[in-house]
Parts: sequence; structure tokens; C-alpha cells
Amino acid sequence: MPIACDLSALDDPERHKMQFKRLFEEREEVKRVEGGLAVRFPGETRFAERAVDFISRERKCCPFLTFQIAIAPDGRGVWLYMGGDERVEDYITSSFEQAWM
Repeated sequence: MPIACDLSALDDPERHKMQFKRLFEEREEVKRVEGGLAVRFPGETRFAERAVDFISRERKCCPFLTFQIAIAPDGRGVWLYMGGDERVEDYITSSFEQAWM
């Protein structure tokens, strides 16, 4: 599978970019993890819902990514993990990490 984002797979690529930007502007932490990146958002339910919405769209344009969501207890955050094999890890860190850190 090629490691390249295909925004043409989305119904509305501009809307996706805007929602992506809004969601990730509210991140509280970004860290490298084995295979990719982990992004922590506030612990409110709406961030888990927004992360799921992001994943449902992102899977269409970036089917090579693996996603996980973890909700920490006591409102300590919603974690979104994105990653994959070595090629995916390189893609994520080079494409996304610079914009977030």
C-alpha cells in the first residue's frame, strides 16, 4: 500500500482540512510513540467524539494509518494514537510533527 494521503477520496477535502486544523489546535500534548504519534486532547466527551469523526474521514484519504483512541480516567485526557509500520511512522513524524510541535 502506498504511503501517501489522497484527499480526492474525501467528499469535501477543504472541510476536512478545516476540521483537522480546529481539532488539533486544541491539543494539549503531542509525543512520539513506537510506530507514530500520540496526541492528547482535553478529557471532555466532545473531544472523543471529534476524534472519532476525524478518524472516520482520515481513513478514507490515508488508509495506511492505524488509529486508537484512549480515554483516561478522571478527565485526564482523550488520547489519539496514529501510526503503523516504519514507513508510516516516518510519514507521520515528517508530515505532522513539525506542524504540531
